[in-house]
Amino acid sequence: MKSVLSYACQRVLLIAFLLALSGIGEAYAQRPDRLSSRGSVLYGDLKVEGLTAGGTFQVILYAGVNLMQQTTISSGGRFRFSGVPNGEFTIVVQYENQSVYRNNIRLAENQPTDVRHDITLRAEAPGGGKPAAPAGVVYNRSSSNQGLYDSALASVEKKQMDEAVTSLKKVVASDARDYMAWTELGTVYFKQEKFSNADAAYQKALEAKPSYLLALVNLGKLRLAQKNFEGAVETLSKAVVEAPTSADVQHYLGEAYLGAKKGSKAVGHLNEAIRLDPIGKADIHLRLATLYNAAGMKDKAVLEYEQFLEKRPDYAEKKKIQDYISQNKTPK
Repeated sequence: MKSVLSYACQRVLLIAFLLALSGIGEAYAQRPDRLSSRGSVLYGDLKVEGLTAGGTFQVILYAGVNLMQQTTISSGGRFRFSGVPNGEFTIVVQYENQSVYRNNIRLAENQPTDVRHDITLRAEAPGGGKPAAPAGVVYNRSSSNQGLYDSALASVEKKQMDEAVTSLKKVVASDARDYMAWTELGTVYFKQEKFSNADAAYQKALEAKPSYLLALVNLGKLRLAQKNFEGAVETLSKAVVEAPTSADVQHYLGEAYLGAKKGSKAVGHLNEAIRLDPIGKADIHLRLATLYNAAGMKDKAVLEYEQFLEKRPDYAEKKKIQDYISQNKTPK
């Protein structure tokens, strides 16, 4: 199957938060904010599947409620935001002045770099009929429920989580099949660290739509956060079936297998994440190098470090890696 994200308003928990709870996050947690003033480049390709009408999309970068940069592109186009500093941001895609995609992202880089964030959407007609233009709703809510849903998203933007919960609970009380509202509710609970409530909400979303990628991924992240690695493997294995070309999903599943002490299975998914996004997932080489070194497989660790430096030649701790390579590389 193709990697698909619903493009009704969505919120994905910060990747860095999850990674800090698994081994690779330690490197991020220890990094001071040393990014120079010129910042990084945040870019990606926008693809809309099943689109039967033309038109353009606005891709907007927010810092909190403040608009930082925006660009207008067509499906298949590339957006590019330059000079982005370290911090937390929201990427929003709009079509005909309607938000059809929303995702949080966090930059925590040692030095300016290119950060790739591709967006794949699918145009769906109400009721699952013939694909329509993106203006067609993905979930056919009543006008009152749509108002509550939009109000909840606005509350989340303002970090008014209790108000968001109240609105979303009203939506799902009125329509228990609204898998998107259940997913959003789970994400708000996750942000509040109400893990059992978040789990229950995600489960409700998946009861309504078992293949809903956002619910599968966020439930997997939740289980990683709780160190329920076997549960994370179960959920993220389903997510990778839905989105085999998502570098993030492959990465999360690899981390879940590592937590479950199934390293041989983890390595395949971590390497696939690198293959899918060689630059954006370059830090996984550091993760693998650490694992190989701990296992006494120094030749493999050297290879991972070499591949990392090829992709990140300006890495702040380059000298340490070069010293390791010179000390452990087997002469030819």
